[in-house]
Amino acid sequence: MGISIAILPHLAMAEDPPLLAAFKQFCVYTAADRSAVAAAVISAGGTSRPPENKTPAIGAYASWKVTLNGRTYEVSTGIASSQADTNYNVQTDSCGVDSPAVEDHANIAAIRAWVGVSPSHSFSDVMLIEVYDFQANGQQHAALPSDEAAFHALESSGRVWAMGLMRSPKGTSLNLLHTVPALP
Repeated sequence: MGISIAILPHLAMAEDPPLLAAFKQFCVYTAADRSAVAAAVISAGGTSRPPENKTPAIGAYASWKVTLNGRTYEVSTGIASSQADTNYNVQTDSCGVDSPAVEDHANIAAIRAWVGVSPSHSFSDVMLIEVYDFQANGQQHAALPSDEAAFHALESSGRVWAMGLMRSPKGTSLNLLHTVPALP
């Protein structure tokens, strides 16, 4: 007799490298929504901590320390509103996972494979920095259109995302930005 096991979509997959698994659990499966990130981190045993480097443009910032599968991470979240001089009423929800571990090439390759698009910006010297801008169509990621009207239509529908990957001698960070219609 076979046993069927359903894996809930909010849980990280066992085959993912640890940082990618944490990133998916706390940022991706929550759509970087501040309340959902907080609930996910707290349910995993995270403890609130004061943010060390609050970015002035990011409001409603929160940060937690959490251990997942034996590794400790700092998870942070925040919200940035569109600038007053734009005609677009959107906000950007952000979620970041910082690890003191310097991820190896295989783990970085798994992260790149997950995002599935070429980096929009890339820099590598002592520190690796890559930014990936993409649109999400369910589980699929695609490059953003170059047409401004098409871009803003995606932005207004909550389908514009960006992921930042940063690896330095002190650790590795993944950040997810999700542009959504602004709340009233």
